[in-house]
Amino acid sequence: KPLSERLRGLELFAGATLLGDGRVSLILDVPALARRAGIQGAEEGQAAGRNDASGHSLLLVELCGGGRAAVPLDRIGRIDELPAGAFEHRAGQTAARWHGQVLPVAPLAPAGETCVVPLEADRLYPVIVAETAGKHFGWVVDAIADVVEIHSAPAPGERLLLADRITDVVELTPACTTQFVV
Repeated sequence: KPLSERLRGLELFAGATLLGDGRVSLILDVPALARRAGIQGAEEGQAAGRNDASGHSLLLVELCGGGRAAVPLDRIGRIDELPAGAFEHRAGQTAARWHGQVLPVAPLAPAGETCVVPLEADRLYPVIVAETAGKHFGWVVDAIADVVEIHSAPAPGERLLLADRITDVVELTPACTTQFVV
């Protein structure tokens, strides 16, 4: 998660994250640490735009159908990995057992696309979790690829060229869920 406005001026931290046990942890900005230590090449990260406080962070994910999507990082509450056995499909809906509660889940897909997730017993599945109106929802992806910074805020549904691949920007809202087929 990006830092609050008050903490953005601290050059040594790139953001914050929630650990699996719920504790908050700061993420170190390695290029900023290198610059402060006077290590050569530290300017490369700055030139690539990775330390631009005015930028917008996107999580790049691989989709189950082979495509790639970008999710605004500030919309994500947490990312977990769940085993195939945590998912149950009933009455046309899929949910997962998640931290002692039921988490409605669906595969993440661009608007209008359907995704099929073949569950494999020995695999962990990345699940992006967001909260809307006090309720948690989860979106299953094939893999987490990277975090990138861009200078202008992307619009949901926009297609961008990120990390040399065409990438659909998706918004995490319950309305963007697609049918989960197992």
